[in-house]
Amino acid sequence: MQGPKTPAVAQFRRQIAYLVLAGLVSVPAALAYLASYGPVSIALALAVTFGVFVSIVLGGGLMAAGFYSSASGLDDVVAAAHVEPAGTAALGAATVAVQPIPPLSEVQQEGSLL
Repeated sequence: MQGPKTPAVAQFRRQIAYLVLAGLVSVPAALAYLASYGPVSIALALAVTFGVFVSIVLGGGLMAAGFYSSASGLDDVVAAAHVEPAGTAALGAATVAVQPIPPLSEVQQEGSLL
């Protein structure tokens, strides 16, 4: 398995930096919006600061991780993994035949699953 490619790492770090910047810009905007409706308590300010910043960084960070995985070639290793032939499934050391589930229309006509 090859290691991550340098451009992918640089792109991931750049995306994280942009997310932190977006979080730092969004927190004062959210607090200003709330302040326009009335006084903002310390508890509310802390909750909004934490909630907005973590939501932006966590949500965007998960997307950035997906982009990093794709750009670094790590997904290629998984995509090239061995795939069982159609109609079989590997369960530990055993390979078993897979029986297709009958369509719902056949089940209703026959009146039973067996």
